[in-house]
Amino acid sequence: MLLGLYLSWHGNRKPRKFIYYVVTILTYTSLTIGVGFSLKHHGGITSFTQLLEIGVMFGFLLSGYYIAKNNPIGWLFFMLGNVSMAGLMYIQNAPILMIQQLVSLFFVIYGFVKSIKYKLTNHSTRHA
Repeated sequence: MLLGLYLSWHGNRKPRKFIYYVVTILTYTSLTIGVGFSLKHHGGITSFTQLLEIGVMFGFLLSGYYIAKNNPIGWLFFMLGNVSMAGLMYIQNAPILMIQQLVSLFFVIYGFVKSIKYKLTNHSTRHA
């Protein structure tokens, strides 16, 4: 989110490498701490819901990171987060929240398709 905010504030100019390094370190440190805490607290992976929670964490943290870097892989991570959260909502008997996650999945798929088209268009015009 910080990288996306920085890029928006500066008109999508490519930030200095230092900014990328800081954001990368913060993102992967957060993931490591989150997964490490979950594994330590539960004594390993002990349930399906724990896997879904890890999927949500990876999905939402890495999606923001990669989308801010204009990498379409971010949208795939966003899909992982949506599907994992929908699974958790189903298990917790919250069908309305599950449906909301599945509906938002269509918007994420749309974003993924648009980002792929954008990458293909920009890539082909640069080499033409």
